[in-house]
Amino acid sequence: QSVIYDKTSGDVVVLREFGNNKLMSKLNKAQWIERNKKFEDYSINTLPETKIILGYECKKAIIQTKDSVQSTIYYSTTIVPSVREFEYQFKNVPGFVLEYELNEGSKKIKYIATKINLSPVQASKFAIPTSGYRILN
Repeated sequence: QSVIYDKTSGDVVVLREFGNNKLMSKLNKAQWIERNKKFEDYSINTLPETKIILGYECKKAIIQTKDSVQSTIYYSTTIVPSVREFEYQFKNVPGFVLEYELNEGSKKIKYIATKINLSPVQASKFAIPTSGYRILN
């Protein structure tokens, strides 16, 4: 999944690939906020545990949404995101999340950063594909 967030307008394009299926969702700012409403007013409980991920010291925290969905995160305060809304569920975390585990009922999904590149991103990476994707709304 790739999320292309336009900081100026707040518009978002989400590109997903599942095997041979390519899906695109285009959302305006209001739709993006509505889709992520479940992440509003969540609590962050910082824990004393830390670990090193890709050379960065990361603090451990537990995020809990209003509907009791919990995520365990590790974030670095050394890296500060320039745009927080593109990963809406982490917009209030005081750093950059490098690992998180989402617990939703009996399901657990874990994401871990495997590479960090602080070089400027080429503008071509933000080009929205014009074909090959089925558009969802």
